[in-house]
Amino acid sequence: MMKYSFVFGKMGKDASPPAHPHSNGADGDASSSLPGAGTVTSVAGMSVAETDAELSAEFVSSARFSESFWSTDERCISVLMHKLKAAKQTSNDILQLITTRATMEEDLGKRLGKVAKSALGSEEVGSIKEALRTVRAEMESSAKTHSDLARQLRSEIERPLSAFINDQRNKRRAQTTIIQKTEGDRNALRSQLRKLQEKRRADTKRVGDLDLQVNGLQGTADPKLRTKLERAQMQQRATEAEYVDVRARLKEADAQWFNVWRAACDVFQVLEEQRIEYLKTTLWTYTNLVSSSCVADDESMERIRQDLELINVADDITAFIQTFGTGSPDPSLQAHGGQSSSKKHSQADADTMSSSSPAAATASNPTMITPVTSSSVSATTAVPIPAYSAAQTPSTGGYRPSTPSSIGHGHTFNSVSTATN
Repeated sequence: MMKYSFVFGKMGKDASPPAHPHSNGADGDASSSLPGAGTVTSVAGMSVAETDAELSAEFVSSARFSESFWSTDERCISVLMHKLKAAKQTSNDILQLITTRATMEEDLGKRLGKVAKSALGSEEVGSIKEALRTVRAEMESSAKTHSDLARQLRSEIERPLSAFINDQRNKRRAQTTIIQKTEGDRNALRSQLRKLQEKRRADTKRVGDLDLQVNGLQGTADPKLRTKLERAQMQQRATEAEYVDVRARLKEADAQWFNVWRAACDVFQVLEEQRIEYLKTTLWTYTNLVSSSCVADDESMERIRQDLELINVADDITAFIQTFGTGSPDPSLQAHGGQSSSKKHSQADADTMSSSSPAAATASNPTMITPVTSSSVSATTAVPIPAYSAAQTPSTGGYRPSTPSSIGHGHTFNSVSTATN
């Protein structure tokens, strides 16, 4: 960047504005404004260029803006200004990219730090617990890496790039201000010259008409016509003098414009070469910083992978049993475990049969009473009915009488109620 310092070293210095071309000392100033004079041209008190020899010694490219952007109209200005505008937009876009990436890295670091503080794997035992502890530690390390990356992006790239963009903008504005003033002066002189040309033609025509009238009368013309002719001739001479003056001033303005535009082209080329080189360095730094962060993340993940390889499922199960086991089974229950189960199944089958066969239910439960009909009880048979107190009344299955009674010869049940589960 120091190689270009001489180009802008004189830009901020004050310089005396050029003297009027028709005033004393005008010849010296005019000669200094001619193309290729190798001096600094001043417009509105601002210096704009260095000598071609000094500039060409420092350009990176052998091609020159000052040799490639010329036209009879303002197209050369339009093309170069569009390039500078696009260059500024590219610089701003890169600045926005860096700012956005820094914000994302900052947010990612905060989120990873919050996750790293969670109780991940706190209830685990064995090798899986150690692996999860490593995951938390590496996540915390990754959070710090991304937070550091965000700070580096802001301090090493964002702020310097923003200052560089502002510096380039100020230098462009200084040049465009000079260009606009010089071009504005040229346009004003051109407009004035066009008006004087029209006035010059009109004056010439008027003088010709009056002269024809005066001379056509062979010396007998009205003195008023001669007076008008003299006045018209005076006006014609004044217009011609003004036309010559404006044309000379325009010629000087064109020469001044040549130096101003040539110097501006050189400055714009220097700015563009600076910009491209600076953006190259900026993006190089960006890729190095992000790459370093990615390497740190990869190393962190490698440490996690190494701990994951140490996980042993069998050892973890054994460690859990040794740490939280509640005891061995009872040997007696273990010895009769099969028989007890058979008995339970037999009892369940018996209960099922009792629900479908009254006889089987009575056999399995002596307290149950088999229902008796008149056809099944003989005249000489008596069925004893057991009497229950309230405390002895069975709570499940079978029939029971509502009141203690007995059945004798020729009697049937007076009242029988059915109780079901």
